[in-house]
Amino acid sequence: MAIEWGEWTRLAILILAVMSLGIWMARWFGKYEQWARGMEEFKEDTKKALAEIRADIKKLIAATPHVLAGTSPLRLTDLGEEVSQCVSAAALAE
Repeated sequence: MAIEWGEWTRLAILILAVMSLGIWMARWFGKYEQWARGMEEFKEDTKKALAEIRADIKKLIAATPHVLAGTSPLRLTDLGEEVSQCVSAAALAE
């Protein structure tokens, strides 16, 4: 049972195709891994930036003068009294 020239050619083409596919897949996975590493770095950088933003917002909220004297809105600080007079809070409540 001898293999003819055409069969050798088909076999060689099949082997080259499989090897080419393997090389292409290796390159693609390499690029995917590089992209995935870049996304992980972006994720970490974003987490750090959001943590800084949260800290800045907390500082701003803490630095804001309070208008309530306690938990009840009926007890206002001096600033709260000024604000309520400026916006005519008594007239708005009626």
